[in-house]
Parts: sequence; C-alpha cells; structure tokens
Amino acid sequence: MDVRGFAALPDAPGHPPAATEEFANTPPPPDSRPVALAAGRHGHMWFTKEAGAAYAELDPATGRITEHRTNVEGAKLAGLAFDCFGNLWVQYNQPGLIDRVRPDLTTSRYTLPTTAPVGHRIISGPDGSIWFSELAVDIVGSITTGCPTPTPAS
Repeated sequence: MDVRGFAALPDAPGHPPAATEEFANTPPPPDSRPVALAAGRHGHMWFTKEAGAAYAELDPATGRITEHRTNVEGAKLAGLAFDCFGNLWVQYNQPGLIDRVRPDLTTSRYTLPTTAPVGHRIISGPDGSIWFSELAVDIVGSITTGCPTPTPAS
C-alpha cells in the first residue's frame, strides 16, 4: 500500500509562499519494527526488521516489499549497508553476527568474537571496509571487503 501525503512548509515574512512537498509512506508489515535503512541496488530501499529476523527490499516505484528471512533462531537485526560491489551487509543486534548478502542473494556469515555484542550500526567506510559498532561491549570494528581505497586523484 502506498500512501501519499502533502506537508506545507511555513511561509517566512517577506518571502514568497513556500512550496508544498509530497512524501510517500509505504508501511512494512505490522509488528516488524523497521530499524535501519540503506539505499541499494536498482534504486530500491532496503531495511532491517528487528522483529521477525528479516531484512526487506522496497521498490519505491511500486511500493512492493520483498522480505528475506534469516535462518537464525531468535535473531534480532540491527543495521545494514552496501559495499562497492553491491553486497548488502546485514548486522544482527543479537546474536553477534554479520551477513554479507551478494547480489544473487547467496550469503556468507561472520561471527563476531565477542559473546554479547549488541550490534548497533554498520556503514561502508572511506577505506572500502565495512565498519560496525558493538554497543554492549564498547567496540568499533571493521571487515575488509576488497573494495578499493579511493586515492586523492580519484
């Protein structure tokens, strides 16, 4: 379902009337608790669902949501990010895992060395690595992806 709404911007004294902005609200399934968003492949938006141990792909043009479930019992997902190869990196809040999901949807799983990390955020860093934080154990870590490190000339 795609709900469209309008929000008027306030007028400032002495300025012409503000424009009206259109926004779209595409709700995920009930009780999914969407946590993180990332812009990814084919202009689609991806998000993690803390409830239901899944991540999902949203096509903004159609509002269609395609859900991808993990096979980890009782998992809660946190952040997600894309690398330069188009791989989606999905971080678990619990347990301490990070999945690399390739464009063909095959997955590699990384187990973090800490016992109760509470994964929080994950991003693609300027060095081409994937960087993540572990909230409960005060750690910032990275995984080398093979993405090239940008040079000043590039």
